[in-house]
Amino acid sequence: MDTDGIDSGMYAIRWQSVPADVDPSRTVRSVRLVDLADLDSVLPEGTTRVTPAQRATQLDERVSNYTERFLGR
Repeated sequence: MDTDGIDSGMYAIRWQSVPADVDPSRTVRSVRLVDLADLDSVLPEGTTRVTPAQRATQLDERVSNYTERFLGR
């Protein structure tokens, strides 16, 4: 995440399919800010990573799907 020099703010988490017996306000236990260079050392082993090119492809597909669904093209 590039903060572009902004040193304060907030974050929000969108959580879907939380089991009915779990209080969603209690699902996030902690947050830690890490440098991008250190990310691999703090993520759990086996965490799936997405390259910038893969993310661009995902976004292109999303636009295409949206256009097809809502504009009929």
